[in-house]
Amino acid sequence: MRYFSFALALLMNVMLVFLLGQHQPFGMPVPAIGSFFSPFSGFWKNTAEDDTFIVSPDQLSGISGPVDVIMDERLVPHIFAQNRLDAIFVQGFLSARYRLWQMDFSTRAASGRLAEILGERLLERDIAQRRKGMMMAAQHALEAWEKSPQEKAIIDAYTQGVNAYINSLKPEDYPLEFKLLGYAPEAWTPLKSALMSKSMAETLCFSNEDLLASNALNYWGKALFDFLYPEYNSKQSPIIPEGTPWDFNVVSVDNNTQDSLGMIGDLLPYPLLPQAPAGIGSNNWAVSGAKTDSGFPMLCNDPHLSLTLPAIWFELQIHVPDYKAYGVSIPGLPGIVIGFNDELAWGVTNVGQDVLDWYRITWLDEEKTTYLLNNQRQQVQVVEEIIMVKGKADPHIEKVKHTYWGPVVYESQDSPYRDLAMHWIAHEVQEERDFYEIGAFLGLGVAQTHDDYTRALVNYESPAQNFVMANKSGD
Repeated sequence: MRYFSFALALLMNVMLVFLLGQHQPFGMPVPAIGSFFSPFSGFWKNTAEDDTFIVSPDQLSGISGPVDVIMDERLVPHIFAQNRLDAIFVQGFLSARYRLWQMDFSTRAASGRLAEILGERLLERDIAQRRKGMMMAAQHALEAWEKSPQEKAIIDAYTQGVNAYINSLKPEDYPLEFKLLGYAPEAWTPLKSALMSKSMAETLCFSNEDLLASNALNYWGKALFDFLYPEYNSKQSPIIPEGTPWDFNVVSVDNNTQDSLGMIGDLLPYPLLPQAPAGIGSNNWAVSGAKTDSGFPMLCNDPHLSLTLPAIWFELQIHVPDYKAYGVSIPGLPGIVIGFNDELAWGVTNVGQDVLDWYRITWLDEEKTTYLLNNQRQQVQVVEEIIMVKGKADPHIEKVKHTYWGPVVYESQDSPYRDLAMHWIAHEVQEERDFYEIGAFLGLGVAQTHDDYTRALVNYESPAQNFVMANKSGD
């Protein structure tokens, strides 16, 4: 009995140690309890740090001179450096220090890599992201950035800063979220920054009205459709002049009307694709200094983005001889997106343009490998997306057909959207220009006049953003 009791106790202890070391045991979404509560590497190590420090070349390789970082009472970093690349390097370091898991998780979500860390229940979402061509869009963006020596230097400095922080970590230093999910941060790359940019593009300009308009056109005919949905002059002001009489009664929609609308919807060929929540958008406005008590202009910018934890924005100041700006950045991207300098403030909003179109493919074979384009036979390009799945030995292989217009996002026989190719302007290879997204925002940061502001944007055509500015002179 003594031997049996010993063997039983030993077996139970081995099983207990094994279970405590397993993430998501028996399929339950819980962390590995053993490592999470370990006094040596568990969550106990995630304690508050001293947030006042000086970064020097002795502490971080990759910067050429001393950089002072002052954290204010709200833990907003103020970066004082001798040159722009050193400041951006430290911005990357600090962004990773406070938002590393957010940066990692956001890029995984954009590129379709969540199943790697969360298992099979995220596979369908990963497939959807792969079929949207998010990685292709990011690769095209990065190719454009690397054509500009200034932007390439900036993105490389930011990447080196992020990796300087990652490389300084031991497993016990990992942010809490990595310990909860049981995986380690991987090296940052410029492509991940491009994915952050495309993730924002997906948030800002992925809605579309093609299927909605096609349904209305098919149902009502062209004459009535053109009457109901005219193309207004883009310069036409929507503001109702002051004093306009409201000589009409507001018509409420009762339940019977709603039911009839639902019956019409059942007759339409395409059910609506998921859209952004109603009322989403953004706004900005400026008040001239001639209308304020101080004599200085005021600028308001409300992007109306989702409330997230952590927040979308990371507040900071960058102060170098040729770049002095304060505002908010996006973790994963260098520079300041919305902010001000000594002379000028700028804001960014979403103009709400429809920049995504769907094209019905005319296939020429049963396997759907060739299609018709301008009466010419074209071959699809099949891209194999390899999706790793936690807990599975073999990856999932998703074959995506790419056409002249873009990827065929839905191929299931049950999908009402099958045989539609998606053309999204964010997929496109950008034309040769002086600068791209990174350069545009850096240009805004150093702008001193309206002409500088205009030059920062003249070569940057964004389908998703509208800019407003106010300068110190009161304009």
